[in-house]
Amino acid sequence: ESVADAICADHTNKKMSRNSCEWVMRLYAKSGHVMPSTTLQNLLQNGGVNAIEYAKEALALPSPSYKHDRQFVAHAVITSALKLHHRATCPATKDWAWFLWFLQSNADFDMAFAIARCVDFECVDAALLIGHARHHVDAALHALQHVGMTLSEAQVDTLLSQHHASNLTAPEARVLFRSLPLSVQLKVLLKHPSAIWAQRDWLVRVLPDATDAECVALASTLDPRTLASVQFQSSDDGLLVYNNGVPASLSDVASSEAIPVTLEERVELFLTLLLRLNCTSLDTPPSKVPTAFSQQDLLQLLGGWSKQYRPPVMVFRCAEYGNWAAAAACYEAQGEWVDAIECKLHLHDLEPSSSLSYVLLAHHVMMTHEELVGLLESLVFSSVMAPPMRVAVLARLLVHWHAMRYDIEVLERHLSQQSGTNN
Repeated sequence: ESVADAICADHTNKKMSRNSCEWVMRLYAKSGHVMPSTTLQNLLQNGGVNAIEYAKEALALPSPSYKHDRQFVAHAVITSALKLHHRATCPATKDWAWFLWFLQSNADFDMAFAIARCVDFECVDAALLIGHARHHVDAALHALQHVGMTLSEAQVDTLLSQHHASNLTAPEARVLFRSLPLSVQLKVLLKHPSAIWAQRDWLVRVLPDATDAECVALASTLDPRTLASVQFQSSDDGLLVYNNGVPASLSDVASSEAIPVTLEERVELFLTLLLRLNCTSLDTPPSKVPTAFSQQDLLQLLGGWSKQYRPPVMVFRCAEYGNWAAAAACYEAQGEWVDAIECKLHLHDLEPSSSLSYVLLAHHVMMTHEELVGLLESLVFSSVMAPPMRVAVLARLLVHWHAMRYDIEVLERHLSQQSGTNN
């Protein structure tokens, strides 16, 4: 011990050679009175490689009575290894694989200290590795988020392979999650479907920017017709509950948007995905939509699920995507024939512009008088609607006929014929 101390004292102001370091380590190891931390302090000032090699030997020996001393040694290893790794040209980086193994297997170091040091040296992989090994990935994600760091797609894939999708989508890590590209965020949500309901409002806003393939994947996951992983039922107050009676309270932000997911919202989100897939006004190349999510399927669902969604919400979303046929189907399902005919007429008055996304530029498209006559026969001269409703629809069709400048005599002749038939 005295010889080792003398060698260290002789090298206080100069670099210790490799041979001297070997002697110091061997001399201290022979002494049963020297704490490993003391040896490490003397070696740290002469290079991280020497300290790490000594720490390997010291930590390999069981010494439960020296818990705090072992923690000091482990912390010194972490700091030294990170410093060496930060210097990319240092040949000691060959020990990086051992260091990663050390982070996974060693129980002496404090997790918070290790994660903080990894973040200080911008070593994201090591921080995530520690969180996974200690079953506390949230701590690593929060530390990265606190300093404004981001994750790469490869790092996200690693976390997903380790089944940490729920940690990524947790409200506490929302800032870090939102810093990811949209495609990566959707990939994570698909791995943790319950988080889709929690972030439903955000998802509705970003759907126009999602690809068709991503929308198909989301629709397949959320399709109420095939959703079998978790069985849902509607409670008396309209809230979506699990079969065990526990409300499905999934929040977008835990502190401010802890709003229960309703059955209507679940149906509306799925129908909105179908609207997005059948939208022709977006600046996206046309793609083949699966039969289960086609326009015809959308119209049928709007009629069949008329009691399971909020009509004002769905009509607004139909208008957003320029799907006036869907809006008309929604109104027809609710028995609102006047509004339905307005949507049918609007379908012929407006076409989506290919130069702007989400915006419809109005320009007139000629609607033939045969089409108007067909609407008259199917809506006005049928017994589907009450007389006051038929009068209102007739008034709107007459206004449209006049706006198109069609021959009034033709319309009068047709109306007189229908009147004679009814009599």
